[in-house]
Amino acid sequence: MLNYSGYYNRSDDDLPLNDSELFVKSCGHYKLLHLQKFQTTRPTGRGDYQLLYVAEGRIHFQVEDIMYDVGKGGAFLYRPEVPQDYYYVLSEKPDIFWIHFTGRGVEALIRSLGLLAGKPMLLQAKEELTELFEKIIIELRMERYQRMEMAEAYFRQLLIMIARNYQTGGQEKHMYHSMFDDVINQFHHEFQKDINIAQLADSHHISCCWFIREFKHYTGFSPKQYLTNLRLQNAKELLRNHSLSISDISSLVGYENQLYFSRIFHRYNGISPSEYREREKA
Repeated sequence: MLNYSGYYNRSDDDLPLNDSELFVKSCGHYKLLHLQKFQTTRPTGRGDYQLLYVAEGRIHFQVEDIMYDVGKGGAFLYRPEVPQDYYYVLSEKPDIFWIHFTGRGVEALIRSLGLLAGKPMLLQAKEELTELFEKIIIELRMERYQRMEMAEAYFRQLLIMIARNYQTGGQEKHMYHSMFDDVINQFHHEFQKDINIAQLADSHHISCCWFIREFKHYTGFSPKQYLTNLRLQNAKELLRNHSLSISDISSLVGYENQLYFSRIFHRYNGISPSEYREREKA
């Protein structure tokens, strides 16, 4: 594993040092070269704050019973004494930057910037971010005049850039749009199956309420409405062009109960499936 890092003082790296407003204790850059998997597990966390940034590849974070798979551009912030459990694997080519910091003004600073702790912050991957990490590492490694002050200045700039990226949407909007595109594609290929919306949301590690709200914002329909429209559109196509029975069509578009299918069809179209078929023949 490639580990290029810089420290203020290795012997007390995990001590809080809260007498400073903001203090950068260590910063580093990880890459897996031969090791198949690298896992960090700290049941009681650390005594300081930790920020990880994914320049390439992925990190997998376990937070209580939720697994977050964070890809390129993702950042994750741990507060002190919060359990840590994350890993990355060689096959995903992880390229990870990390930084440990502390100080009596840290909590106020991250709150003022609107940074999120304990959940992924999904950003647009930018070279400026990795360049700032690298500058901090260099300052910590070099015995230069006011190196800690310079490291702090670079780190403040890094936090501001992350906050600006995160608050303006960054990759988050793109990621969720891509997720909804995948869901819509799944609907179009599997509309005839029994799709459980709550389970679908859970498979993407997000709450069902959030999923429904944002899906509707993205498409104009709730997931259930979208599926229903899709099923009924296919039902209409079958009614127009096939001599299949209403029962068969009901089953083919995802409704095992023909009576329920007929009620839904009538509710959305104002006529029954059989009436629709007769009208289209005319």
